Amino acid sequence: MINAIEKPAEYESGDLNPNETISFQHTPKYQDWCDMAEAIWITACEGGITRWCEYIHTQGDHHIMDGEDIGKNFFVTLHDAESDDRWKGRSMDIIMDGIALLDIDLKAQAVMDFEGILDADFADRVIQLGLFGEEVFA
Repeated sequence: MINAIEKPAEYESGDLNPNETISFQHTPKYQDWCDMAEAIWITACEGGITRWCEYIHTQGDHHIMDGEDIGKNFFVTLHDAESDDRWKGRSMDIIMDGIALLDIDLKAQAVMDFEGILDADFADRVIQLGLFGEEVFA
């Protein structure tokens, strides 16, 4: 005989249980970070940031579309599409800081189901958050 589990009176069908919280911690490996960074930079350069960034200058012989290079955290300079403004940051720091500043749901998706959310808007958001600390170009 199976006994039915009764729901507490505090919440109805479909409501969230106020007494339950599920949390997790996931630490991507170095290669996972390099792969995510490469995919974000490529997507950003192919359309995510092109409305506000004319081009990106990289330090030395490093390539912004190579995950292993990005992992070396070289300097990048992003040039404004409409003015002489320039913003400088480090290739991997921009990605890691941008992901860290995402809301909790997007942050969880970014590390658990990365391919499912990667598009031009997501890449743009990560780059802007990582570079400016907020979305400057809406």
